[in-house]
Amino acid sequence: MRITNDLKFYTGSREEHLPYRDTDFPYLSSRARLDDYSGKMVPWHWHKAVELFYMESGEIRDETPEGIRDFPEGSGGMVNSNVLHMTTPQSRSRKNTQLLHLFDPGLIGGTGDRIGQKYVQPIVTALRPEILVFSPEHPDHRELLRMIRQAFELQEKEWGYEIKIRNVLSEIWLRIWEIFRPEFAMEGGAAGGN
Repeated sequence: MRITNDLKFYTGSREEHLPYRDTDFPYLSSRARLDDYSGKMVPWHWHKAVELFYMESGEIRDETPEGIRDFPEGSGGMVNSNVLHMTTPQSRSRKNTQLLHLFDPGLIGGTGDRIGQKYVQPIVTALRPEILVFSPEHPDHRELLRMIRQAFELQEKEWGYEIKIRNVLSEIWLRIWEIFRPEFAMEGGAAGGN
């Protein structure tokens, strides 16, 4: 897991430059120390990657064109692919630290295969919601938060790591489908296949 305290952008855009770009494994895990970012915030940005996160400590506020959502310690969420967003630490008494899984949706399923068409593309092309909130107070979210948090325990140098993290992300993805399927607003109808 890498430690981050800043963003790098592609020249002339707000697209975040992720270190895995143009490699053969489009995934990274990160511990974002948000209090150390320039201006004490993560500025407006977007990325093709899906962002799954868990609030290890403190509290953040995520803003998108759709609205504002707060994430206290122990909660988590998902920022969908290609969503413009900004993050602002909220806690002054605790360090604001976010654990992040960033991955290209193609890691789970490509646009041309059945898995991609049936399970991945309906979520990443959904118009709403731009950000999902996972609350430890919600019984259906507790297991999802545990899965996200536990995935950070996998060791990158461990044999089979790439397959293991892809499997965990796929299981998290299915859990998101089970919980949030009714919330995905799709052009022309309901989300996903049968």
